Amino acid sequence: MPDRTTIACHVPEIVEATKSDVREKLSKAEYIALTSDGWTDDFRKVSYVTVTAHYFDEDLSLQTCILNTGAVEERKTADVISNVVRGVVEDFGCDMKKVTIVTDNASNMIAAFREQCCRLSCFAHCLNLVVTDILSTDNADLKSLMTGCKTLVRYFKHTGLQRKLAKTLKQECPTRWNSTYLMMQSILEQYDAINDILKERAELRFLYAVDQSMLHEVASFLTHFKSASEMVCCDHKPTLHIVAPLYHRLTSTVCAESDNDSTIVCEMKSRGRAALASKVRLDIRHDVATFLNPCMKGLCFLSSARKRMATEHAAQLVREVASAADNQHSSQPSTHAAEVIIMMFVRGSCNFSRMYVMSML
Repeated sequence: MPDRTTIACHVPEIVEATKSDVREKLSKAEYIALTSDGWTDDFRKVSYVTVTAHYFDEDLSLQTCILNTGAVEERKTADVISNVVRGVVEDFGCDMKKVTIVTDNASNMIAAFREQCCRLSCFAHCLNLVVTDILSTDNADLKSLMTGCKTLVRYFKHTGLQRKLAKTLKQECPTRWNSTYLMMQSILEQYDAINDILKERAELRFLYAVDQSMLHEVASFLTHFKSASEMVCCDHKPTLHIVAPLYHRLTSTVCAESDNDSTIVCEMKSRGRAALASKVRLDIRHDVATFLNPCMKGLCFLSSARKRMATEHAAQLVREVASAADNQHSSQPSTHAAEVIIMMFVRGSCNFSRMYVMSML
């Protein structure tokens, strides 16, 4: 086995070869999407920024690769973040003008790319903020339930009682998405077993604050947000087209008032509607992506104004594609080609693939 010094000497060479391979692949992609986020090593107190690229290869398969994870010694202002990401993009031979980046809603992230490129908010991150708002309530019963769940899980882990359960109890972690739901669900699934263990030890006091009925109600409500966040977190297929429908479902169905709701669920739904309205930021691109999905091309859940804007934007995209094809093939496209294609698509007489092919003629 080679000595560690020998291996270390070859690392720069391997890194450069890998970067060259990635540069070649990115050079073949017409457009690139980026995701970027910052995090801090609490032990060393060092801040990092990660930049990940997403692109379609020649077979139209979605590919993902991490371009850089680097330490940032300065304060992470908008200018610093912008310079870091731009430096990474240029290092890989890409143009910021052809990049769409997805970040969280932090003010420095928003400002960093305002004049640089197209930026979209991470829907999963927005949903995490929404759930945080929902659970940040003054309702005494809900606060007692949350505290009771955390105490119960902590007790089982510290005393070794966890090994008596079929599944691991999950502890809530503020920085981990859906961790509150996972904690509640792990207790709910094994509630009877937990009860039997504590009863045998004469320690049922740890379960007094964890009302099973209330736990079921809260977990049943939060599961919709967990499902939505998992649906949009995918490395190997686009998910932009499902953001608008998921947002509509959460606002109009999941958080809709019902006569059968308990006081706690009613309050959670009210806070959910308010948080969704303030935390989630939709863009015209979300509506256009939904329109280009054959399953939802009718956009029946959008207002007339948003429908019109989406179809007009889609028509503009088709015109741009047709114009590019015209420049390549020196053929004169029809003036109304884009409008005809869009109308055919809306009426169901062509699908997205056919629309794309026709726009290239």
